[in-house]
Amino acid sequence: MDSRSASWNMTALSSTFSPETIAEIIKIHISSEDSSKTLLWSPSKSGSFSSNSAYFHSQAPRFTPPLALSFNWNKLWCSKIHNKHKLLIWKIVNNVLPCKAKLMSLFQITDTSCLLCNNSVEDLDHLFPELSLHSTSVVHLFLELQHQSICSPLH
Repeated sequence: MDSRSASWNMTALSSTFSPETIAEIIKIHISSEDSSKTLLWSPSKSGSFSSNSAYFHSQAPRFTPPLALSFNWNKLWCSKIHNKHKLLIWKIVNNVLPCKAKLMSLFQITDTSCLLCNNSVEDLDHLFPELSLHSTSVVHLFLELQHQSICSPLH
């Protein structure tokens, strides 16, 4: 890009890209207003783009702890909720509830239809449509039922 004329540098483009790619690049509009503005790469603390920062940005989901690791499980285990509900919450949040879709990935089963409605694949989204597995809503749903703890305050 030629910043003085706010246009694409065709010589640089043709020495780097194929004609098909150049045709796509030149479709991108370059604003002629205030060319003194600088571009910032927001995933980087410095604002500068680097292949290293792009890699870490693309891999961010791997480095972000899932809900199962970030949640204070002691709050659940010490609540006065029935133990079977505690275990259900734990299995949902950790994505280990043995629904048919999950079992199909582990074993060779062919029928993954829901036993209750026979209309859809039995997975967590189908069994619990109102609950998002990417938030703490499933845990809060049950914890709101009982606020008192059975554990001592020291725990």
